[in-house]
Amino acid sequence: LSPGDAAILSNKGSVLTSLGMYNESAQAYSAALLNDPQNARSWGYLGYALNKMGNFNESLKACEKGLAIDPNSSLLWTNRGFALNNLGNYKEGVAAYDRALAIDQTFPVSWFNKGFALSALGRYSDAITAYDGALALDPNISMAWLYKAAALSRLGKYEDAVAAYD
Repeated sequence: LSPGDAAILSNKGSVLTSLGMYNESAQAYSAALLNDPQNARSWGYLGYALNKMGNFNESLKACEKGLAIDPNSSLLWTNRGFALNNLGNYKEGVAAYDRALAIDQTFPVSWFNKGFALSALGRYSDAITAYDGALALDPNISMAWLYKAAALSRLGKYEDAVAAYD
């Protein structure tokens, strides 16, 4: 095994991300991409690390490079939406999540982040539907219950909101 191998560097980036070491993770993914610039998945994970570091424009660029290689990656569309949300471009974020969900409806993060963007746009009924999509896949996403309850409250559905908090 060579320490400069793209697969090893990408796996190292994944472990560093799991540890919350996003700067080091971004460095590992960047090094992996020097050796394998056609690895769309590494572009997506680099985008995620950059996003967590607050480098939203750079994250968006990384996701777009990955999507140029693999336009059918739900991971890349989800991470693109995440960057767009963080840039305040919620309408474009919703479109990115729609693309991600058209490819793979089983990723709860796509549903949750779509709900967040819809709430930011004041589309609370649609947001509730998205939060329900996330919760159907993983009922333990506490933030989805919290944000769903907030959206229900915005719609004046206070009893439903209290039930969501339970």
